[in-house]
Amino acid sequence: MGVKPDLVVGDLDSVNLDLRANLNTIYLPDQDYCDFSKAMAHLKTVKLLPSIVTGITGGAIDHILQNINIFLSTGSIFYTPSPPMVGYTLQKGITHFFSLPKNTKISLLGIPRAQISTKGLKWELHLSNLAFPGKNSCFNRSLGNKVSVEVHSGICLAMIYLETVDDAARHHVRQVKK
Repeated sequence: MGVKPDLVVGDLDSVNLDLRANLNTIYLPDQDYCDFSKAMAHLKTVKLLPSIVTGITGGAIDHILQNINIFLSTGSIFYTPSPPMVGYTLQKGITHFFSLPKNTKISLLGIPRAQISTKGLKWELHLSNLAFPGKNSCFNRSLGNKVSVEVHSGICLAMIYLETVDDAARHHVRQVKK
C-alpha cells in the first residue's frame, strides 16, 4: 500500500521478512492474545488511548468480532472506509449527543447488553433493552441534526454512517460530527 508504519506490534508471523528488516517492531510471541489486543495494550502502556482505530473490520468475521470485542474496552473511536462509518463506545450514566445531517443511518447495539433511550431518531427507543446477540437497533435514522443517546446501563456501540445511504444503498459524501 506504500504506507510505512511507525511501529508494528505483535507476533509478526504474517510480516514479510524482507519488509520486517526495515520496520520498527515490538515482537510479542504470546499466542494467548491476538495482535490487535497486543497493539491496544501497547497504546495503553504509552498513554495513547483513546485513539482512532482503523482496520477494525478487515479480515474474516471471527477477526472482526474479536477486534470489536477488544475495541470496546479502549474508549477509542473506530473508522472504517467501506462503507464509511465511525463507531463509538457509549458508557452508562452518560447522555451522548451527536450532530448529524437529517436521515443519517445509525445503528445501536448493546454489547453485550445495554438499556438506552434516544431522542431525534425515526424509531425512538425508550428504556429499550439491547443485547448482542439479541435485539438491537440497526439502520435507524436521524430525524434532524440533533440526536441523543442516553445509556442507562451497560455499554452501547453506536455506529454512524458518514455518507448518505438510501434504501438502494447508493452513497453520497458528507461530514458527520460528534
